[in-house]
Amino acid sequence: DEIRRMVTEAFEGPTTIQELASEIEDSFSFSESRAKMIARTETASAAVHGQLDGWKKSGVVSQIGWSISADHDDSSDCSCSDNADDSPYELGEQPAYPAHVNCNCDLYPVLVGAEGAEEEDE
Repeated sequence: DEIRRMVTEAFEGPTTIQELASEIEDSFSFSESRAKMIARTETASAAVHGQLDGWKKSGVVSQIGWSISADHDDSSDCSCSDNADDSPYELGEQPAYPAHVNCNCDLYPVLVGAEGAEEEDE
């Protein structure tokens, strides 16, 4: 709950990832690298959940695509490549994001009626 509060406050003000990592490190006795990892992962999660909420409310997004990051380690044991290969997903049915700590992949909206969007059976 305390980390969630810190992340929320970071979004409300001009707080950098480094500043948030320092606050987490100081508050919980984490190492600097662990605090940075937590800060990056939690802010990515919060940002994506905000985007997803906005996309749902917009009424113009029908699907969510998963884009694997350019610096993704192909030897890592994660679901990112499968998530990208299997996208787009119906809005609300996409895999959990981030897929793992320090995940740099991205989700993107597919607009209703956009070329490449899969049509729903009626």
